[in-house]
Amino acid sequence: MVETLSIPFHRCFKNVVIRANILSYCSVLSSLAHKADLHAIQSKSSTGAFYKLKKKVPSYSSGANLIVLLSRVQPELWMVSRYALPWSFLKHYLTRSLFDRVDVIERSHVINAYCRHPNATLDTLIHLLDWSPDFVPDDSTLFDRVAERGHLDILKYLNNRYHNLVASCDAVDRASYNGHLEVLQYIFEHREGQAGSCLAMEGAAKKGHLNVLRLIHERYNQQETINPGAIILACKNGHLDVVKYLDQHQLDSGCNVSAMDYASAGGHLSVVQYLHSSRTEGCTTDAMDDASAGGHLSVVQYLHSSRSEGCTKKALISASFNGHFDVVQYLVETVLVKPGSEAIDRAATKGHMNILQYLAKRIIPSKNTITGAAMAGKIDIVRYLLQPTKTKSNHGCSPNTLKSVIESGNLEMATLLHQSIPGLKCPNSIDLVAQYCPQNIQLAKFLHVNRPTDGCTSLAMDYAAGYGSLELVTFLDKYRTEGCTIKAMIASSGSGHFDIVKYLDGNRKEGCSSAAMDEAAAQGHLDIVVYLDKHRKEGCTKRAIDSAAENGFFDIVKYLLENRSEGFSESAVKYATKNGHLGILSLLFKHRSVTDKWNFLEMKLAVNSGKLEIVKFIHDNVSEAKFTYHDMDQAAFDGSGAIQGACLNGHIKVLDYLLQNQCCKEWEFFSVLERASEFGFLPIVELLVNWWKTPGNAGSSPINIAFQKSFENAILDGYLTIARFLFENCLDRKPFDINEYDIQQLKERGRIAIIRYLNNNGKELGGGGGGGGGGGGGGGGGGGGGGGGGGGGGGGGGGDGDGDGGGILCIFVLCHLFTNF
Repeated sequence: MVETLSIPFHRCFKNVVIRANILSYCSVLSSLAHKADLHAIQSKSSTGAFYKLKKKVPSYSSGANLIVLLSRVQPELWMVSRYALPWSFLKHYLTRSLFDRVDVIERSHVINAYCRHPNATLDTLIHLLDWSPDFVPDDSTLFDRVAERGHLDILKYLNNRYHNLVASCDAVDRASYNGHLEVLQYIFEHREGQAGSCLAMEGAAKKGHLNVLRLIHERYNQQETINPGAIILACKNGHLDVVKYLDQHQLDSGCNVSAMDYASAGGHLSVVQYLHSSRTEGCTTDAMDDASAGGHLSVVQYLHSSRSEGCTKKALISASFNGHFDVVQYLVETVLVKPGSEAIDRAATKGHMNILQYLAKRIIPSKNTITGAAMAGKIDIVRYLLQPTKTKSNHGCSPNTLKSVIESGNLEMATLLHQSIPGLKCPNSIDLVAQYCPQNIQLAKFLHVNRPTDGCTSLAMDYAAGYGSLELVTFLDKYRTEGCTIKAMIASSGSGHFDIVKYLDGNRKEGCSSAAMDEAAAQGHLDIVVYLDKHRKEGCTKRAIDSAAENGFFDIVKYLLENRSEGFSESAVKYATKNGHLGILSLLFKHRSVTDKWNFLEMKLAVNSGKLEIVKFIHDNVSEAKFTYHDMDQAAFDGSGAIQGACLNGHIKVLDYLLQNQCCKEWEFFSVLERASEFGFLPIVELLVNWWKTPGNAGSSPINIAFQKSFENAILDGYLTIARFLFENCLDRKPFDINEYDIQQLKERGRIAIIRYLNNNGKELGGGGGGGGGGGGGGGGGGGGGGGGGGGGGGGGGGDGDGDGGGILCIFVLCHLFTNF
């Protein structure tokens, strides 16, 4: 017997070499995940999209690289919400100055996101709450999402500390899907009457959580909790114990031929055998077809020997495509499936030589066979197929084969096809090299020397310049006569290829247009802007400053304002304001023309973006931008004035500033309050109400009527804390009215806590049960009878429906950093 040595990962990770390799591989994974597809960024316009690549935040990163990366975004906050780093790391960055700089809404949003992160810990959460004691939990979803993650300790802590957290069907549904048995037990014990929907049993069956399935079935032994698809999902995922449980407890109403089809596709032989022996639904030809595709020989053999449905030609085709030689052999020799051209074509395309040779003894390959293998880069397969007597077509292939090979940059394959298949044409082949693989200079040289009739066009140098291949540009300039167009310098300017810009300017006569400096300015290439300004006469347009201002390139804006006379348009002010570039905005204001008008639009953009410093700058410096009620009326044409924008985007500091400067009218106040209540912005609701109650600010509307809609919004969207605040501070604790449709919505979503609150404050809802699918968990039925108040003897507070839809879907954040080893 061989003994194995088990070494903990953290000990291995301490090794410098191993750690470096792991982090290096993480960087590779990140770059592969976000690598720009060269084919996707080709441009159909004159300037092209050579340089319009989005920079994304990687999912994998080392701690050192993370600090550098996040310094360009929101370092401290992303460490919390996106990466859920431990407190031992966070404590160095979550300072008092950060607390003062970030408003309560943003801090609360980050901590709410942390609680939902798979790496969250109670210890770090407690420290985060100490750092931000004014944290406002998301009443509507926080309980559900923490239950979904299975953080029982965090769930207990939050439930004990924040009594207004509202649970819904999602809490049970998602916890069931993820198999969090202890979380479910806690919910059932501390949230009396809280139920899930039929998705709870479906999720547990799909993931194979028999203990969870049993708990749900025993607690809610009602037909409404049974999802007909549960047994199908259990079969599909190979959970035999779950299949047996559902079958034996008559929870199998949705079972049909799909059960065995799916089980066969997944290779779950034991499930297939059980269904065959214990049930009568049977299967279809999809069973053997899909089992063959997955390479599940034992299932294919069992179906062939025990069932009569058989298979179709798809079985051999998919087995050949996926490289399952044993299945191919069994299908041909035992099941007696006749090989077709599609099967051998698929084997060649995927490079399965053994299957190709096996099938070639029974069917002659065609042109498509060589074409597929060549396009896929399978050089050994192509060489085999090009041997004498192996094809009907005398080594032919389809007309576009060489074109595809060149586009992939495969010099070896291109050479083989050129030498083996006479007359193979590919017009303007060098254009393809420049467009798809501009760094492959050897391929361009091969085509130039060996295929002179192919030729190229001026597009070749244009593409090479845009994609930054100076070597290819110089080669084309020296050995070809087609030249280029003005697009070459425009594209290289926008791409930031300064060496190519200088080469084209010094060696070519095509020149450029004003678009060259425009594009260089837009992409932040100051050196090219300066060069073009000093060495070319085309100049630029207003778009140069407009684009540089939009993208935050202060130095370029400054240079152009001081050295060029084209000026800028309203777009420069608009986007500098929207994107928060205060320095650029100051420059534009300093160099503005006497005829320039800055109006309410700039202020509104700053408000919507939460740029308080810019709001103050415009308000204090631009007289025509100061807000008046007339401005608000104009801004309302697109449905988003300044006050509304600040509210809807959660910018409490900006909202406070606008309120203090009397930028709010009565009609807008209530509109904003309704939306803030709907979105769960408690600090904004409190700010608005306190402002309204300040002498001199209150309007003429009766307060109870005006605040009723906001109260209803908070209730329906699950924000119990806001509802309580409005009830106690604005409705004077007077009776309120919630219509029957709204009540039914609450029941269907499983908002038990809110239903009880309404019952306790003057709105009788009838029996506590009912709802759209789920059951009570109390004494009598789930209907509307059984007496009054919430959860009473009549219904036990059942009332759960289909949930909010998609309740069992989980999002797993694949980002784990090792920082404490």
